[in-house]
Amino acid sequence: GLMTLSVAGNLGIGVIPSCILDISGASGGQIKFPATQNASTDVNTLDDYEEGTFTPVLGTSNGDTATMSVQEGKYVKVGKIVQFSLQVVWTAKNTWSFNTRISGLPFTATSNTGGYIWPNACQMDANALTTLFIYGIESNTTIGYIQAINVTGAQLTESSFPSSGRVLVNGCYQTT
Repeated sequence: GLMTLSVAGNLGIGVIPSCILDISGASGGQIKFPATQNASTDVNTLDDYEEGTFTPVLGTSNGDTATMSVQEGKYVKVGKIVQFSLQVVWTAKNTWSFNTRISGLPFTATSNTGGYIWPNACQMDANALTTLFIYGIESNTTIGYIQAINVTGAQLTESSFPSSGRVLVNGCYQTT
């Protein structure tokens, strides 16, 4: 049969159940969520799962952008937590005098996310120097701000941000 309910109350789909819910015998053994989240008020209910890609954009808060040769982003969203990785390679930029940022994150951050540090791992390669970053994500946006710290511990200002390089980030944040 397609579904089996044991006398113990265990449900099996495509298999005789060995636990409360056993889908190991189902075609592919997968659980599918709808394309649009069906939000639950029950904190113990997993109501969303999604995987996808996005296009990160390097620029500044006043609209300055860079010439980017690579813009790759991947994410997994489970409930309200977004785990992501991104890579941006830029080959040129104008003289920036405002906050450097990465926009285009896949989901809007919650209002209580602002100022939080969100990368698990991050790196920048520019002008033969590896620079570490501290990131913060702006509340109610899809924008992360960059504070670059070079290997000697000095903070790079926006105007001294390298004219070419690569940023790699793995991180997470909470969405609405």
